Order: sequence, then structure tokens, then C-alpha cells
Amino acid sequence: VKRSIRVQVADWLAVSPAARIIEWTNGILSLLSVLMYIIQDLFDAIDSELATAQEYMNLFFAADFLLHLYAAESRSRYIFNKYVIVDIITIVPTLIIFFFKVTGNSGQRTTMEILQSFNFLRVVRLIKVQHLVLRENNNAREYGGPNVRRQLIGALIKFFVVLFSFAGAYLTIENEFAPTSMLKRRNRGRLTIIDCLYFVATTVSTVGYGDLAPLSVPGKFLVSIMIMTALAIISDTLNQIVTLITSQSPFARDSYSPSGLAKHVVVCGKFDSAAIAEFLAEFFHPDHGAREDMCHLVVLGQTKPDLTMKTLLEDEGYFTHTKYIEGFVMKDKDLARAKVEEAECVFILTNKDSVRAKDTDAATIFRAMSIKKYVRMKANRDIFIIIQLIQSRSRTHFQHSCYGNTDYQIICIEELKQGLLAKSCLCPGFSTLASNLITSSDIEPEEHMETWMREYVEGCGKEVYRVRLARVFEGRTF
Repeated sequence: VKRSIRVQVADWLAVSPAARIIEWTNGILSLLSVLMYIIQDLFDAIDSELATAQEYMNLFFAADFLLHLYAAESRSRYIFNKYVIVDIITIVPTLIIFFFKVTGNSGQRTTMEILQSFNFLRVVRLIKVQHLVLRENNNAREYGGPNVRRQLIGALIKFFVVLFSFAGAYLTIENEFAPTSMLKRRNRGRLTIIDCLYFVATTVSTVGYGDLAPLSVPGKFLVSIMIMTALAIISDTLNQIVTLITSQSPFARDSYSPSGLAKHVVVCGKFDSAAIAEFLAEFFHPDHGAREDMCHLVVLGQTKPDLTMKTLLEDEGYFTHTKYIEGFVMKDKDLARAKVEEAECVFILTNKDSVRAKDTDAATIFRAMSIKKYVRMKANRDIFIIIQLIQSRSRTHFQHSCYGNTDYQIICIEELKQGLLAKSCLCPGFSTLASNLITSSDIEPEEHMETWMREYVEGCGKEVYRVRLARVFEGRTF
């Protein structure tokens, strides 16, 4: 089916890299437009040059607006979008002024002056910047929880939009309507945007030093509206900002910083404090070497650590060599915080008691692929990962992926259990022997023990390890 030109333009705006560049250009120019408004107010000498630049910016904004209007499926609904309304109220006045200048219609001087008084509406374009930033954060946002940074950026931009809008309106009204006699009596000249920002900030914060006050009737009316509106909007926004800052877990902001030549490994996946306790006890067991020679351990968990986990990580035996980071394996930003690209290997644990083994294994495999992809892109190398799966048939999903030929080891819990059970039927006690050989033990034989118990305890101290032999052993028979 042949698509219409409008649909083709809409698709181009949705997925084209060039369209994204145009949108970012729109956002940057919106920010520059606000900065130019402040500079124009403070420095009259360069007002004409900046005004010309602003006119060309508005031509770009108008072209972008018309392009999106043409591509919109419902133009009436598009026009009443809040971000489009921002375009209309900021572009139209400047375009009318530009038209009068081009046509040389001097009879419309009064109309031009009135329209120029609405230049403060340019600060509303900060909403366009907010929309762009929030959308980019939305695109980068992964499943698994609220994006605090995204909400914080939105709250801050909302705060500054309200502050600047009232300051700009107050600047325009006071400079236009303040009686000359009152200005002389107060020994006050023309206000600047800095003066108005100061006045709005002190008024809204209820400090009110009294050194600045509205002199015109419209100005007093505006300040009355500002106080009623700003106390509701700005107070709520400030409370939201403080809440967002204080609500985020310190573990969600923390990151691992390698010290010296120390190596580290990363543990991630689905686990609880009991699983981590078993892992730490085995990983940092004295049988594996001196503590100062051991790798550091970075635990990348999806939630804040509970009290049991915190107590475990603060244990004097683990404290100096462990770091807990709250984050998601599917997010590159959190993998970078854990320095996964520099890790020796990654352990991906699973919930062994899951009642939805297939879904749990699928999530584990996605985590493994995410780590492989990140390390390959970030460090241009492969990384050894140890993957814990529940069902043996799940291993084929990873083996048949694009990372099936990379360095990894899969441990299937179901396969391991069934194998030990089968061997134990043929050779009673085999499961106990195998468990003892792969688990470090601190039990020491004592004199009062019976012979069989002493032999058993001595056997618990024996362990089996997989090591890489030198090439000199290649081809040898034993």
C-alpha cells in the first residue's frame, strides 16, 4: 500500500537521525533564546544584533512547527498540545515584528512596541528543553524502577520556568506602567531582569526585604496573583525536589573505584541475603589465599540492601573487600558504576526457589547478554561469566545466541540435583562426597572424636579446584 507524503514525513520525524538532530537544535536554540533575552535586557548596546539573531531563530522554530503540524495525524489535537502552545505564544509576536520590519510599515510602530513587550514569554521555551530532556531520559530508562534524575530535572525546569515567567512579566509591567513621579520619589530607575528575579525570589520565599516593591497598579495586581500562584506551584515543586534528593538510596548513587592493582569480580542477578552470605563465606574463605591477595567483590543488586544484607556487608571480614551498588544489569550506566568492563569475571545468580523457572532463566540469560554486549562495546574484549540457571534446557537459548562462542560457564541447578541424586542411587554417599569437595570447611578434627568422625572431618578439608595447566602437560598421559 502506497503511503501518503504526510505519513512518510511523520515516520521520518519519528525515527530519522536527522530529525533527532533538528529536535536537539530546537532545544539548544530555545535555551539560547532565553539567554539572549537576559543579555538583551542587561546590555542595550548589542540589542539590535541579538534581535536579528532571535528573528532567524524564530524562523527556524516556525519551520519546525509547520513541519510537525503537517505531519500530525490530527492537526486540531496537535495545536492544543501544551508544547505546541509554547511555540505559538513565543514565535508569533516575533514573526509579526519581523514582518513589519521587512515591509517597512512604520505605521504599525505602536503594535510592534506592544508585541516587543511580550518578549519575556521566551522564557517559556524552557518547557521545550524540559520536554526534550525528559524524553531522552525516557528513551534511556529501563524497566525496574523510577528514574529519580529524570523527575528531578523536570521539577527543576518547572521551578525556573515559573520563576522566570513571573520575573519577565513583572519587568515588562513595571517598566511600562510605573508612574514617573513614584520612580523619582523612590530614586529608582529602569528595572532589569536580575532585579526582577531577585524580587520574585524574595517574595515567593516570604523573605521580602522591601527594597523593591511594585509601583504600578498592574504590577501590584500581578504580584498578588504571583504570590497566590507561586506559593502553590513553587512550594510544591521545591518539596518535590527535596523529596527526590533525599529519597534516593545512597547505594543508587555509589560506584566502585578500583584501588591500585586490585582486581575485582561482580555478582549480580536475583539473590537474597542468605545467598550472598553463602557466596561471601566461600569466596573469602582462608583456603583460597590471604585476604589481601584476594579480589574485591562488587555486588550489583536491583533493590536497596535490607538490614540483614547491610549487617553482612559491614562485617569486619568482608567490609574492606566488598561494595554494594544498587542498579540494573540491563542499564549501561549501572554496569559502568560497577566497572564491569574491568572485572575479572561476573557471577549471575538466580532465584533457585522460583516457581516460574522458565521466566527466571530467560531473565538471567538477558542479563548475561547485556553484560557481554556492554563489555564488548566498552572495552572491546570478552569477559568470563558464570551463569546460574534452573532448567537444563534453558542453556540452549544462550548457546545459540551471538554470544554462544564466548567465554562462559553455565551451571544448571536442576541438572546438578538430578545428577547427584542418580549417582547417589548407584553409589550411596556420592552426593555428600561431591558437596564436601566443592565446599570449603573450617572444621578441624579433635581428639575426642571417634575414628570415623575424625576421618570424615579430615575429608571435609579436602577440596577440588579447576586450574589451568601449563602447555608442557599437553599430550601427556597419566
